[in-house]
Amino acid sequence: MIRVRITFAKTEWLRYIGHLDMHYIFIRTFRRANLAVVHSQGFHPQPKIHLASALSLGHTGSRELIECWLADDLSVEEIEGRMKKYSHPGIRIIQVESVPLKTAPLQVRIDESIYSVIIPDEMVPGLAEKIKNLLDETEILVERKGKHVNIRPWIHEMTILNGDETGIIMRLQSGEGTTGKVDEVLRLLDIDPLDCLVNRDEIFLKEDPVQESIEAA
Repeated sequence: MIRVRITFAKTEWLRYIGHLDMHYIFIRTFRRANLAVVHSQGFHPQPKIHLASALSLGHTGSRELIECWLADDLSVEEIEGRMKKYSHPGIRIIQVESVPLKTAPLQVRIDESIYSVIIPDEMVPGLAEKIKNLLDETEILVERKGKHVNIRPWIHEMTILNGDETGIIMRLQSGEGTTGKVDEVLRLLDIDPLDCLVNRDEIFLKEDPVQESIEAA
């Protein structure tokens, strides 16, 4: 048995495909590529496939992460070749790498993410000042599940991206229970998220902590 981490891009074709559907797309891709995915034990065995973090509907991702456990001891080159050959339209396989079996779950190792947001031209005037004022705040309260949460510590950095199109680069916390959300930040800047094109450029992981024990395959 081996464990691998796959870096892939979720492109425009799959912008409106949700997190659960992405999971099923990869299950079908592994099946087409003749890659035997290990299943969990118990009454309802499930494929051991873990996506790093749910990407909001309508967002794309340049370097998304997924880890899986495979029954056959294949080389990463062989796995990468098969994944590229049989990948679903809208998914571009970038890299496959080996991961130690006892590494902690992918979801608990996420540290932060970088997003690029293309905004409407009419939102550009005054944007720099709005960003500065927001970053100058020591507390930013938003409502989540009926509670007010201070999200300011989870907004690490924001800069304006100038080019053919104007946008914002956001570096946000992405830990369990401490996630900065792009849509919330945009609304704080008086920008409707539905008017924007959002791409997650990168997911950064903490140094891989190793579990003392793992569930038997």
